[in-house]
Amino acid sequence: MDILSIERFMKQMRVLLTLFCFFWLLACGKLSREEAERRIKELKSPDAGERSQAALALADGGEEAKRAVPELMVLLNDRNAGVRSSAAFALRKLGTPEAIKSLSVKRSDS
Repeated sequence: MDILSIERFMKQMRVLLTLFCFFWLLACGKLSREEAERRIKELKSPDAGERSQAALALADGGEEAKRAVPELMVLLNDRNAGVRSSAAFALRKLGTPEAIKSLSVKRSDS
């Protein structure tokens, strides 16, 4: 295997892991305070896949996850399109007034 094949494989695995985490969270319910805090810290990871997974995990995290709204708003300007998309999804799902307003502002800026 060459380096490009390995990189392609790793990207595919990140996508699959992200989807798995998303559907697992849908099935399992809300996040505990500790899990929400861990995911909020992961939003600042240097790894785009980890930032994206954390945002998706917070999307259905319930009340505890709503504390992540300010950090998710920052990710709307992330250099990675997947992270931006995951952050927007999470903000829509969390549905706080601040989250919805940030999406409206971002849409008008585009």
